[in-house]
Amino acid sequence: MYWIDVSAAANAMRASLEVLMDELKIPTTQKSDKGKVVQISLHRRIELWAETHEDYAELCFALKEVGNLGSHGERVREKHYFGALEIYSHVLTQLFENDAAKMKELAAKIRAEIKGKPVT
Repeated sequence: MYWIDVSAAANAMRASLEVLMDELKIPTTQKSDKGKVVQISLHRRIELWAETHEDYAELCFALKEVGNLGSHGERVREKHYFGALEIYSHVLTQLFENDAAKMKELAAKIRAEIKGKPVT
């Protein structure tokens, strides 16, 4: 999509960040000072996520800012777009591909099979 419309590509990245927040169960609404339930911005959702995942959330603010450029029709620089994709790849890998846990599980299975014992 980048090669056709960089603004649309940046906007799509921002939209996917909203979906990531949904996947991570970050609320989409909160009560206002008047007690009314209101929608909250992506920025606020990332702030809420930062309470438990500050390092990743800080990285995602850059994604949101690049996406905002695309959403508002402003110029998205190539280095910013591709940098944001690199950051996004890192965040997603860290969140969903926990290699350390996977390797520990694999090692336990191998050892158990070699010793003929069930994995606990």
